[in-house]
Amino acid sequence: MWSDARSPAPGPAKGGTSACPRPRSVTTVSWVFIAVGCFSLLRHALPLVVPDGSAERPVDLALAMASGLLAAAGGAFMLYGNNWARWLLVAWMGFHVALSVMHSAVELLVHGVLFAAVAYVLLRPPASAYFRGTTAASPTADPD
Repeated sequence: MWSDARSPAPGPAKGGTSACPRPRSVTTVSWVFIAVGCFSLLRHALPLVVPDGSAERPVDLALAMASGLLAAAGGAFMLYGNNWARWLLVAWMGFHVALSVMHSAVELLVHGVLFAAVAYVLLRPPASAYFRGTTAASPTADPD
C-alpha cells in the first residue's frame, strides 16, 4: 500500500482513510528520507560494532544518530499522512541548510537546493490536501 500512490493512506485523525490519495511526489520524498535516515543510522552505528579507530565523540554520535532517526521516522509517518511529519522534515532540511553555513559553499548550495525541492514538493496544494485529508482545492490540480 505504501508504494501505490493512488490508494488512500490512513488519516491520522480520520480513523479510516484519507479523502485524498497520496501524491507520488510525497511517496518518493518519504522513501528518500527513510533511506537517508536508515543509511545515516547504519553509517554511525557500524563503527560501534566494528571498531576501526574512527570513533566519533559521544555527543556527535548521539546527534548524528538522532538526526538519522528523525529522518527515517518522519518519512515513515508521512506515508501515513501525518502532517507533523511533513513539517518535521521541512525543519530537518532547514536545519541542515543552517549547519551548511559553517561548511563549504558547495555543501551550502546542495543543501539549499535540496531544501527548496523538498519544501516545493511537501507544500504544494496536492500534498497539503493529502495531509489535511481532503480533496485538492482546485479540480485541475496535478496530483503528480
